[in-house]
Order: sequence, then C-alpha cells, then structure tokens
Amino acid sequence: MFRLGDCLRLCKLGFEASEPLKLQNDWLDYKSLHPRAITSQPTKDLTNTVRQNQNQIRDASSQTLENQRCNSPEENIRTHRSSYENGLSVNAQLQYENNELQSKLNAFYVTGSQSMAKSGTSENTNDKYSNTRLADRFEGNVKNVWLDLCDRLHDTFPELDRLKALSNIIKTVSTKCMEKADADIQIITSSYTVDKKEMNNFLDLRRRCGQTESKIKDVVEEIADLVWKYENVETIVKTNSANQTIVLVRRFIKDMIEVCWLMSISQPPLVLNFDVEGILYTPDAKQKFTEYSTEDVIDLDYEPGTIILVVWPSVEHRDKSGFLKKGEVIVVPRCDVEVTN
Repeated sequence: MFRLGDCLRLCKLGFEASEPLKLQNDWLDYKSLHPRAITSQPTKDLTNTVRQNQNQIRDASSQTLENQRCNSPEENIRTHRSSYENGLSVNAQLQYENNELQSKLNAFYVTGSQSMAKSGTSENTNDKYSNTRLADRFEGNVKNVWLDLCDRLHDTFPELDRLKALSNIIKTVSTKCMEKADADIQIITSSYTVDKKEMNNFLDLRRRCGQTESKIKDVVEEIADLVWKYENVETIVKTNSANQTIVLVRRFIKDMIEVCWLMSISQPPLVLNFDVEGILYTPDAKQKFTEYSTEDVIDLDYEPGTIILVVWPSVEHRDKSGFLKKGEVIVVPRCDVEVTN
C-alpha cells in the first residue's frame, strides 16, 4: 500500500519524465497527475473544429467562383443593366422629391414676400438687401462719400451752388432708377392683365433678379453713362478737373445708383423724397427733415420758413406709409421782430 510520500515521489518522477506514469496498481488514475493528459483532448477537438471551418470556407469560395464562371456574358450584361436601370429610377425619384421641396420653398418665399409687402413692417433681418439695411447704407457709406465730395469742392464752388448741384445729381439718379424698375414691370403688364397676387409675384421676381451682381453691374453702367453727361456733373468736373475729384465723383455716382436701384426694386419699394421743396417747414415736415445750417446768407426773396432745397433726401416707403431715415433741408430763416416800448 502506498504512503503519501511515495505518491509525491511518483508525481515528481512523472513530471520530470514528461510522460504518463505506468503503475501496476489500477486504483490510482495516473492521468490526473500529468498535465499533457489533461489538455490533450480539448486541444485536439479545437484543432479539428478550425480545420472543418477552413474547409467549409474553401468549399464556399470554390462554389462562388464556379457560379461566376458558369454565368454567360449575356447574363452578366443583364445583371449590370438591371443595376443601372435601378440607379436611374432611384435618381429620378430623388430629383422629383427635390423639385417638390423647391416648389414648396418658392411658394413659402413668395407668401412671405406678400406678407411683408402688405404690412410694410416685417422683413428678413438677415437679408443684406433688406429695407433697413439699404436705408442704413444710404445714410452711412453713401453719405460719407457725399461729405468727402463736399469737402473736395469747398474751395471751387459756393456752398449753395455746390449743394444744389449734388442734390440734383441725387434726384436724377433716383428718378432714373425708379423709371427703369417700373419699365421692367410695364413690359409684362402692358400686354397682360394681372391681379394683385400675380403682381406681387412679379414684383418679388423682379426684386430677386435685380439683386444679382450681373444685373446691378448692368444697371450701374447704363445709368452712370447717362448721369455722367448731365449738366451738373459736367460743371463739377470742369470747375475742378483734378484726378482725385473725378474719381470721387464717379464713386459717388456709382454708389448712389446701386443703392437707389436696390431701393426701387425692394418690397415694399423705397424712394428718396424731394417733394418738400417750395413748401413751408411745418411740424409734419420736421418729422422727416432737419434744418441744414449754411454758411452763405439765404436770399430773403422767399417767404420765411420756406424749404428752398433738399440737401439730403429722406428715405421713405413709396406709398408714403412711413419713412426710415430723416433728410436735411435748407429753410429760409424767420425774421422775428421784437417790439419794445
């Protein structure tokens, strides 16, 4: 009978020999004492499983290649043609859906424009050509050029003559731009009767087309050629023919045409108001115009309190429903006589 020490010695000998121990006694399971005996069977099963999977993959690949070799050129052509036709069908469906969405967007845009035109107060503040931004541009950038030009002509023109000449140029540009904008609509309405809804659509289309860079460039070139031959412009250029003056006059005309054109086609359209010349400087006029202080003495042949010149026009809605920027006017001073006892 084995003792515990004998069992330990046998285990040691078995591990050192790297092979199962052979005992005469059958009551001891020697396999449980050898590590190879413990792992040999699972390792073998795993190896067999991997080999079976590899064989299955190899068989499937061989079958796929065989199927491809079996297909005729005609069958391959039909397959590719079917895929191509399916692609065309999907593309046509996507194009149709895109057109539907674009039509809805255009309808929404027109509806919004009609609403803004009706109210005269709502506008897209992100639009660089919105009425508010156009008015700010007229009062800011364009007026700064006007001030530079006034300074440039200060020594060669009397003040009133200088202001009258520039005022007439602004009035001419504004009128030409308004006439051109109206002509674009009259081309359609002269031969076709339109209702209010259709007219709003035409006005909105005119606005979008007129705001393109190419259209603005064409309008500026067309009107600038006319204005450059205008009497007031020729007088300024002949009196002060310095190159810097000519460049400044051209810039002033260009900037004025551009902003006046965009105002004329806007929705609702804007105008520059010169209509107060010759009337009294009443409280109503004071709401839209401030007095311009002059260095020259005003001719007292006019009735005191009369507006004799719009130096800088106000920016107003064309339908007179409101104004965005105040203008400046020259007013004949009132002679207040003090009565003393």
